[in-house]
Order: sequence, then C-alpha cells, then structure tokens
Amino acid sequence: MGKLDIREALKISIAVPTALLIALWLGWEKPYWAAATIVILATNESFGHSIKTGKERILGAALGSLLAVILVALFPQSPIYFMATFIAVSSILVYLSGCQYHGYLFKMALTVCTLIAMVGGLDNVATFQIAVTRLQETILGVLVFTFVYSFLGQQETQQLVKTSFDDALEAIRKKIVSARYPSLFDKSPTNVEFTTAKKRLISLLSLPLNGSHDLASNKKNYQILLAALIESAEREIDSSESEQLLIHRYSAIKRLLTQNAVSDCSSKTLPALLGLTDRESKVLIKQTKPTLTVLTNYQARLMTVLQNACIVATSFLIWIHLPVPGGTTFPMLACVLANSMVTMPKSIIKHVIGGFLVFSVVILIQFVLIMPVLTEAWQLAAFYFANLFCIWLICDILKQPLQKMLGGQLLVVLTNGTLHLTPTYDIQTPIIMIILVFMSLAICKFFIDLIQPEVLLPHRISPT
Repeated sequence: MGKLDIREALKISIAVPTALLIALWLGWEKPYWAAATIVILATNESFGHSIKTGKERILGAALGSLLAVILVALFPQSPIYFMATFIAVSSILVYLSGCQYHGYLFKMALTVCTLIAMVGGLDNVATFQIAVTRLQETILGVLVFTFVYSFLGQQETQQLVKTSFDDALEAIRKKIVSARYPSLFDKSPTNVEFTTAKKRLISLLSLPLNGSHDLASNKKNYQILLAALIESAEREIDSSESEQLLIHRYSAIKRLLTQNAVSDCSSKTLPALLGLTDRESKVLIKQTKPTLTVLTNYQARLMTVLQNACIVATSFLIWIHLPVPGGTTFPMLACVLANSMVTMPKSIIKHVIGGFLVFSVVILIQFVLIMPVLTEAWQLAAFYFANLFCIWLICDILKQPLQKMLGGQLLVVLTNGTLHLTPTYDIQTPIIMIILVFMSLAICKFFIDLIQPEVLLPHRISPT
C-alpha cells in the first residue's frame, strides 16, 4: 500500500475543473482536450518534467496540426492515397518518437495529426477549425496547470537531482571498494547503476529549472560534477594514484552536495578542484547534455514502426470492408492507441486493458445516474473535482501511477458530451467508443505479440 498524497490530489482536482470552466466560458467546443492535457502533465515526476512535457505537447500539437492540414489539402477526394501517405507519415513519427529526450514531441504530433485529420472528415475547413481548437485547448491546459501547480506547490526537481547524484556516487564508491576487495561487489551491476543514474541526471539537467534557483543559477557547476563522475566511471583503477584521485573526487563531490556548497565554486575553478584538466572538462561536459539520437537503438525502433504500420493498415482495412459504426472513430482510436502501445513494455498492456474496463464501468454508471441531474456549471466542476480526487488517492494507495493517467483521461473523454456548448447525454456514444477501443486494443495486442524479435528472427536468438 502507498501513502496518500492529498496535496497532489487537490491540485489535479482544482486544475481540471478550472480549465473546463474557462473553456466553456470562452465558448470553445472541446474543453476536454484542455483537461486531458492537465491530466498528462500531472502524472509527470516533477514540475520540471511537466513544463518540458507541456512545451513539447504544444510544439507537437502545432506540428501535428500542420501535417493534418497538409494531408487533407493534398488528398481530399483520394482516400487510398491519403491512407498510404498517412501510414508513411505515422511510421516516420513513430520512429522519431523513440528519441530519448524529445520523443514525446513526435508522439504528440502523431496523435494530434490523427485526431484532426480523422475528426475533420477530410474536409479542409473543418480540419483547420479543429486544428485551431486543439492548439487553443492545449495552450489553455498548460497555462492552467502551470498556474495551479505553481500556486499550490510543486514537486521539486532539486530533490530528484540530489537523489540521482547520490545513486551515482554510490556506484563510484562501490567501484573504489571493489578495486581493493574484488569479491565484495560485482562490476556489472555497479556499471548498470551508474549508467541509470547518469541518464537520469542528463535528463533532469536538461529540464526547465526555473522552479529551483540553485539548479538554474548553478547548472554549469552541476554539469561539471556529472562530468567528473562520468570520468570516474570510465577510469580504470590500475595504480594507487588513480585510486587516490577517485577517492579525492568522491569526497569532494559528496561534500559539495551535502553542504549545499555547489554555488560557492566558480565554473572555472571547479574542474581543477575535482582533478579534471580543461580539455577533459570540455569534452566530458558534452556528454552531460542531450544529444541527437536518430540512429540510437534503431533496430527496436524499426520494430515498433512495423508494429504501428500493421495496426494502422489493419484498422483502415476493417473500417473500409466492415460496417463499423462511428464513422472515422475506429481508425482514429486504433492509430492513437497504436502510437502509445507499441512503445509500452508488454507487461503493462494487460494493466491498461484491466484499468480501462474498470474505469469505463464506473464512469458510465455515473454518466447515466448522476450527470443528467447536473444542470449548473459549478455542479459539473464539483463532479470532476470529486472523481479526480478519488482517482488520485486510490491510485496512490494502490501504487498505480499509470492508472491515474488512464482514469483521468477516460473520465473527461467518456463524459465529453456534457461539456459541449449544447450538452448531450446519449449513452450510445460512450458505449460505441468503449467497444471500438476494445477492438483497437485487440488489434494492437495481436500485432505487438506477433511482431517480436523472437518471432521474426528465431534463428538469431536461439541458443547455440
């Protein structure tokens, strides 16, 4: 059982109704898009992560809107050419979404491109209007989230950086001890621990650091500390001098972090204090910054591209040849789910399906029994406040962070009929959507299980 985080539950419960009320007051058509944005941002690890995700979500929405408008403009009367081009574009975006540091931007671009192109029904005017609405709602969601979470407190990036430095230092300590006593620590797990901490620190130091004055004003110093740790991890302890250097460096970094004295050193004197030459410092600092990862792990990324292309093509074929209700809703849902699920660990997929089933039943019961009697805007706000508060607390208790995002998004999506300027309470729409989602999940799981390295290339992975 996890511990209750009432402050986080309150923040999301205040932010979402606030965004919905503002969107309704402005007369925007799809307020639930702003609410969904807030739910996504709220599930991030820290405020810095959320701001980075918000920026990439806005940029992704802009890129996806542009791609959707271009696709619809090029092929308004040619659905076959449209589908072929869409599969090609989605394949490129899925591959780029594998980028370690900026992949979410391209994942968001594909999601928005799919939504706008499909909802617009291949109509130029409707597509453009939906694109503008999507951008408006996304920006509103990011602004409301930033205001509410800044006002009510935020998850400190500073603490995450300190914890990651502690993990990296512990890996260096084990390396020093194992040089004297090889039987105490195995090198392989220690290297893995350091690599994990290193990647985490690179990611954290690349975030917007406005929430922490110390990190923002001393970012260069923290990068130098990380550079020194990277050099320590790569250095072979083949002499007493090397061992003494690592011990000195470990003690110096530990002291600076423990005493919060990083700001007391200048970026010019710190490398010398840690035993780094100017040349080593310049070369190693480059390793502390995010790099282009177009070709990194390309084999696994191409596998996800193939999975996505098969799912999208199959959904289009089913939509064309079978009387699937809901218009373009089915291929739209299949494409959006494929974009998310092909990059998920296989072990998580069953939790997604289970969570979707549970949340759908609970939300539909409320949609039928409670929502028709809510006639005022404040009553709707109270409804979403209570539900989100319960979802966040229950998921905290059960230690299910993934279900927070799933439950929050399903809440605003399945009840979006009540958020229209002219509310609708037709139960058929959410039921059809649930059926289509399960169909999409089945297709996604089939191809994800089918297209795996051990299935496609058994001779390469079989034991010799």
